[in-house]
Amino acid sequence: MYSVNSNTKIPKTFFYFFLIFSFFSFSVDSRSQDDLGYDLLLQSVNNNQDLGSDIILTQVEAGDEYYPDTTDPEFTGKNFSNLNQSPNFTVSNHATSIGKIIYGNSSSMAMGVSDINIIGANDFLSYELDFTHFPYSTPRVGTGRIVNHSWVGDYVFLTDEEDKISDTTNLLKHLDWLIANDDAVHVVGVNNNLNTDIPLLSSAFNVISVGKTNSIHDYETSILEGNYSSQRPLIHLVVPENYTSNSTAYISSALAVLVDLGNKNQNWSMGSFNNRNGDTIYNSQRVEVLKSVLMAGASRLTFNSSNNDQIRDYRLSANDQTGNGLDYRYGAGQLDIYSSYLILNSGEKTSQEDGGSSNIGFSGFDYDPSFGGSFGSNNVGTYDLGISQDNGFLQASLSWNLRVDGPNSNPIIPFNTNSTLRNLSLTLIDITSGTEEEMIISNSLTDNTQNIWIELQSGHHYQLKVKSMNNNFRIDYGVAWYFKEFSDFDGDGCYDHLDSDAEDPNITHLTNCSVDVSMITSKGLIFLMIILSLLSYLQIQYSNLYNI
Repeated sequence: MYSVNSNTKIPKTFFYFFLIFSFFSFSVDSRSQDDLGYDLLLQSVNNNQDLGSDIILTQVEAGDEYYPDTTDPEFTGKNFSNLNQSPNFTVSNHATSIGKIIYGNSSSMAMGVSDINIIGANDFLSYELDFTHFPYSTPRVGTGRIVNHSWVGDYVFLTDEEDKISDTTNLLKHLDWLIANDDAVHVVGVNNNLNTDIPLLSSAFNVISVGKTNSIHDYETSILEGNYSSQRPLIHLVVPENYTSNSTAYISSALAVLVDLGNKNQNWSMGSFNNRNGDTIYNSQRVEVLKSVLMAGASRLTFNSSNNDQIRDYRLSANDQTGNGLDYRYGAGQLDIYSSYLILNSGEKTSQEDGGSSNIGFSGFDYDPSFGGSFGSNNVGTYDLGISQDNGFLQASLSWNLRVDGPNSNPIIPFNTNSTLRNLSLTLIDITSGTEEEMIISNSLTDNTQNIWIELQSGHHYQLKVKSMNNNFRIDYGVAWYFKEFSDFDGDGCYDHLDSDAEDPNITHLTNCSVDVSMITSKGLIFLMIILSLLSYLQIQYSNLYNI
C-alpha cells in the first residue's frame, strides 16, 4: 500500500510500502523494569535521576502524527527538537507512550535524559539517511547517540516498483554505513507477527533488533540482495512486553543508561575516538561492544513478575538453535541491565595477542580496533579467563559491523554500495589438562555476531578465542563475557535449569528433578491457549507514508 504526493520537491519520486506497529497507547509497568534487572542496578549507582543525563536521544515515529505530548508531567524539563523538514507537532499517543518508557521522569530507566530529537520515519529515511539523493547521497551527521525505531516498514523504491529489492537493500546499506561510521546505536523493533516479510529496519546488519519474551514476533530477516540475501536470525534481545514497540523502547532506555555510565566511568575503557559529530566515543560505548554486552548479559532463564511470559526452554529444541549460538525465538535472551552493567564495570581487558594478561576473570569486555591479519594485526584473540571457582553458565558474545564503503568526500562520486561481511568465530577452550580442548564454537558464515552459552565446571581453566575464518583483512570487533552461577528460585533443592517446573517449590530433593512434569504440562496447555488467544486478537494496521 502506498500513496504519492504530487507536490514533491525532491529530485525523484520516492515511494514507500509501509507497515506500522500500532498507534495504541501503552501503559508503563514498573515491574517490567525490575524483571530487567533495574532494581539491582539502582543498588549499585548513586543517583538514578541522573542516569542518561549526558545522552542525546533520537526517537523515530511512523505516521503523519509523530510527536509526543510534551505537556505530560513525565516530560517536564525535557528539551524536544523536531527534526522533520516540515515539522508537525500533532500529538501521537504512540509517541507519548514510547517516550515515557525511554526517558520519562519517573517511568523510565533513563530518567536523566533531557535532550530528545523527534523525527518521522519518512523524514528519517529520506533526509537523515539522505536516500532521496541516491546514488549521490551522504547520511547526515546526527546528534543522537541512541536512536529508537518503534516502527516497522515494508519495501521501498525510488522510481520503479520492480527495483524495490535493490532499493531496499541500498537503503539498509546507508543505515549500516551510518552505524559503523558514527557509532550511533540504532535499536529497531521487529513485526508483531510470525513469518512476515518486513525488511525495514531489522534486516540491516549493524542494528540491535528487539522482540518479545512471549516470542510472538518475526524470526528471520528478509531476503534481499548480496550480503542481505540470506535469511539470518532476526532477534538479538527480548523484553516481557505485549508489543515490540515497548520492548524496543526498554532496550533504548537501557542503552542510554549504559552509555551515560560509560561517560561517567571513563576508566572502564582503554581508548576512545571522536565521531563526525565530535562526540567522544569510549570503547565501552562502541556499537559492537554495547551489542555484545547486552547479549552476553541477557537472561536465558527468566522469572518475570510482570506477566506470564517466561524463557524456560532456551535452545532446547534443535529447531530453535541458530547457527551463531542464539535461539530463533529469544535471540540472546531477555534484557538484564544489571548483568550488562557488571560486565562493563569489570573493565576492558585486551587479548593476550594485544598485550593482555592471563587469568583476567569471568566477566569483562574488549574492543579490538585492528584484527584480521592485515597490516600487522593479529588474527587470533585469546582471552584467558582463569580457573572457574563455581559451577555455572558462561555467556559470551562477539559482534562486528558489516562494512559498507559508502559516500565519497567528492560529492560527484556516487555512494559506493559495495559491502563486505568478514567471518569471525568464537570458541571456548578448556586448557585444564595442558592441551587445548575445544568445548564449543560459534562460527556462522552469514551473521555478524557469534555467541556461546555453556555450562562450566568448577576447577577447570578456560579461555575464549576469537579467530578470523577467511583471508587476511582488518576490522574491529567487540566481545563480552559473563558468568552466571546456578540458581534455585523456588528453593526446592534443584537448580532451576534442571527443574521441570522451576517455580514449583514442592520438590525437596536433588535426586529427581522431573517429578512435577505433569504440572508443567498443564501449565504449558494454559500457556498455549493464551498464545492462541493473543494471535486471534492482534491486528496489524497499515498506513501510507507520503513522499516529501
